[in-house]
Amino acid sequence: MAKLETGKADFIRESFSLINLLKDITDVYKSKAEAKGLNYSFELDRKIPDYIFSYPDRIKQLISNLMDNALKFTSTGEIKVKVSLASDGAFEGQVPIQFLVKDSGVGIPEDKVGLIFERFTQVDGTLSRKYNGTGLGLSIVKQIVDQIGGKVWVASELGKGSSFYFQLPIEVDYHKLLKN
Repeated sequence: MAKLETGKADFIRESFSLINLLKDITDVYKSKAEAKGLNYSFELDRKIPDYIFSYPDRIKQLISNLMDNALKFTSTGEIKVKVSLASDGAFEGQVPIQFLVKDSGVGIPEDKVGLIFERFTQVDGTLSRKYNGTGLGLSIVKQIVDQIGGKVWVASELGKGSSFYFQLPIEVDYHKLLKN
């Protein structure tokens, strides 16, 4: 966390296969969700180019933080991951890609939604004791997304679950696409 705050965290931009990265991440979390008795689904927009320039370690960290929360706060129902081209928010010379992690968990009270991306903020102290949370995961997500130049937001309903979105500017690696 301290490295993120001071701007000293490693943000290595490189060419990689987004599809392979997403497959690796979702395979791990699919097993965890199924072991907990949850339905799990993953959807990838076929219009998204496979090879991109971005920050694979940070994208993996973002999805992992959100999936860890979804698993932690969902005892029945489902978890869904969806990656699509964003319909708005085009970044100059880049493709906006939107990531969604949706769960049917405990949800967030309407008056607390605006606070959840702040450090050490818990929706409810009894939940933090029950689920062993520190209140850092979502603030880390926000800091990473901000440093990459994207945006993050949440839609939630108490008792019905949460949908966490983040949108990132992605540059297509046309050179690798043409080679494959």
